Amino acid sequence: MITVKVFGRLTDYTIKNEFNLTGVKDTDQLLKTLFNKYPMLEGLKFKVSVDRKIINENTALHNGSEVAILPPFSGG
Repeated sequence: MITVKVFGRLTDYTIKNEFNLTGVKDTDQLLKTLFNKYPMLEGLKFKVSVDRKIINENTALHNGSEVAILPPFSGG
């Protein structure tokens, strides 16, 4: 089981800010699952982090992984 945390305006589309998923082996499969469940996410820009590290490529997930779905952000 993995924990998915959703932040910012992205929760407008998922309704929940945290939920659990099972049977997801990697981030590509996770995104397909999220887009099937929440189709409005597919057109949005966001970053994905796995265990508190932002990732830019398909990443393996394991039991206990924590995934965060982060909206675009800017800083100074």
